Amino acid sequence: MFNSVIISIAITLVFIFLLLAVMVTAFNELAFTFSRTRAKQLEGFLHKLYFKDDKWHEIFEKVKNSPFIDVLKKSPDKFPASIPADTFATALLAEIGNNELTIEAIKKAVDANKDSGSDFYKMMRAVLSQNPTFEQLKAEVEKTFNSAMDRLSGWYKRNAKIWSFVVAFLLCALLNVDTISITKNLWGDKDKAEQLASFAVTAGKYFEKNDSSEVVMKSGADTLAYLKVDHKSIPSSNQVNKALESLNSPDSVHSQQLQRTYSILSGLDVPIGWTKANMPSGHNSFWMCLGLWLLKILGIMMTTVAVSLGAPFWFDVLNRVTPLKAAGKSNGQSGGGQPGQK
Repeated sequence: MFNSVIISIAITLVFIFLLLAVMVTAFNELAFTFSRTRAKQLEGFLHKLYFKDDKWHEIFEKVKNSPFIDVLKKSPDKFPASIPADTFATALLAEIGNNELTIEAIKKAVDANKDSGSDFYKMMRAVLSQNPTFEQLKAEVEKTFNSAMDRLSGWYKRNAKIWSFVVAFLLCALLNVDTISITKNLWGDKDKAEQLASFAVTAGKYFEKNDSSEVVMKSGADTLAYLKVDHKSIPSSNQVNKALESLNSPDSVHSQQLQRTYSILSGLDVPIGWTKANMPSGHNSFWMCLGLWLLKILGIMMTTVAVSLGAPFWFDVLNRVTPLKAAGKSNGQSGGGQPGQK
């Protein structure tokens, strides 16, 4: 039978990991928005769709400025962050056919470039040799585009994981979120462990997955009855919120997610932040101090690895472990006392 304190500590840790993971996701989205990373990657990838093909580069430069692509741009000089396959295929075929979306116009244009040696036109001639209809030709172009996007998506996900791990480490190190220290603190205070677990169960209900499987906080989360504790372990949420608001982010949703999750994290009565009480102290013993610092680094790295698993992972885990707390109460665990007490 599960010990109620162990369950409470597990729920609290999972909730903290969820908060940090949501913060990492929100920060990443804000960073990508400001740097226009996705738009730059998409433009660069499409530009290199046919390597060492000057004819393709010439066509693509014209496609970028076609009216089909212009409507997707937030500003005239900025490439869109995403393009539907149907839109790209239409823009490309319109450019090849000199603004005529007919199979005859496209065949004429391709035949006129048969001596160019372009890999792109070789592909077009191969498709046209099957005497397709315009819709069939467009479907082939869409298939090529989707294949390229699959490769780009794979590359993006691999790099996003690395970037998320780095951001998670910097966040955990900056806020001194040490899994080992938090666990020891909660293990020694049963009442606090129970209180935080109950709060985590309540606050966890304000999180949900959106259509993109991204974990977000529901509206109305600001009305949560946050835990009121007297501690200054990390900068106050008001200070951080003012700093976040100063970004004037165009992506208000992720900015709000970052502010709300930080507000909750900063209100938890756990040893977080670089205060004197949370700093390793070896009592003038070099080796003891070194050992404690190594333990601190290990605790932060454990948090980093956990957070890098992502918000969706910890959202699912929280939903699975919270019923254990109710089950523990219904079993009426008594007589065991607080762990570590005789």
